[in-house]
Amino acid sequence: MKKIVLIGEHESNNLGEPLLFDCTGYLLRKAEENIDISYCDIFARKAPRPFIDPAGEIPAAASSGASKSYSSARKIIAAVAGDAAPSILLQTYKFRKMKPKLVKYYEENLSGADLIVVIGAGTIKYDARTDFGPYYKLLTDFALKRNIPVIVSSAGIESKFDPDDMRCRRFQKALSSPAVRMITTRDDLEELKKYVTNPGCVLSRIADFGIFAGDYYGISKDENSDCIGIGIIAPSRFRQFRKGIEREDYFSAVRSVTASLDSAGRKWRMFTNGDIEDTAAAMQLCGEMGLNPTDVLTVPTSPEELVRTVSGFRGIITSRLHSCIVAYSLGVPFVAISWNNKLQYFAGNTGCPERIITRETLEPGKIIAAFDSALETGYDNGIKQQMKESAVEYIGEYFKVAGI
Repeated sequence: MKKIVLIGEHESNNLGEPLLFDCTGYLLRKAEENIDISYCDIFARKAPRPFIDPAGEIPAAASSGASKSYSSARKIIAAVAGDAAPSILLQTYKFRKMKPKLVKYYEENLSGADLIVVIGAGTIKYDARTDFGPYYKLLTDFALKRNIPVIVSSAGIESKFDPDDMRCRRFQKALSSPAVRMITTRDDLEELKKYVTNPGCVLSRIADFGIFAGDYYGISKDENSDCIGIGIIAPSRFRQFRKGIEREDYFSAVRSVTASLDSAGRKWRMFTNGDIEDTAAAMQLCGEMGLNPTDVLTVPTSPEELVRTVSGFRGIITSRLHSCIVAYSLGVPFVAISWNNKLQYFAGNTGCPERIITRETLEPGKIIAAFDSALETGYDNGIKQQMKESAVEYIGEYFKVAGI
């Protein structure tokens, strides 16, 4: 029996991450029954941080952000060494501190594998929030020494290739390792090609495997629902990806949309993908609106709960990519307020680019008009079927390229 290890952000509160493990494992088992699949976390985490209960307190770390002393130090370092310097120093310190633990964890969990599949998600990223480059480099070096083939699956490319940035060059070195046999992306294939110099590595663009969420969990859309889901994201995400939308812009848009729905007698309920900062933001927004979070907010605590939550809506207005992908898998129409280009890629690939809301269209009337249009038109099932068939085909290619 062949041993396949899936590694990525498995122990994350953002439930789109572990959901991809389940969907990838589902497709691998459909292609080949005689395999043993295990899950690992690329950061060697044992369990996610506790979820926020809407009935409880908001943790200070989630609600107030960085400490004043850290913020002051960050400004000083940025002024002396450039805007990226504080992030680089912090990421370098964190990795060096974790490295001994990571080496031991990889040894315990990856040794003896016949194939390592990196659950790509949004991990091709070095300049926003997390630099995944050192972790990829450690992982690919480990695999190369043990002759274990590596496939990076359906990766999101969240950092533009910049040869002048040391972090980018390190990422290129990791992805160009002889251990990496194939890399697939759900985003921009041409951008991925810039990262890979190994001519023997197969590169392709495929669908995000989350489109199989409904199939894997056996959950279907509630055809009788008349409730609209409002997916909340931490407003800081818009600033981190330079989308020109500030906290008050975003919160004001959500408040106006819900007020319009109320005036039209339409039901709505907020939800998150489980992420702690998103949920803290949702609770703060509820407080500003004079609402009790337990009355209007759902916080799923497992991928299956996330799928079941989305299945209970007639349609959703959201920002998290995997709430859109889950909705697509279930046939629940979505409209997305964009904080990251991956939303545009997904909407375009599924034939509905008009469902993306940007700074220029962040107006309640335009959001609701786009949403009602989405409810009316639904999805092109031909595109969805083609995406699913292509995903199944590429799973077969994973086995071939890995030689198992």
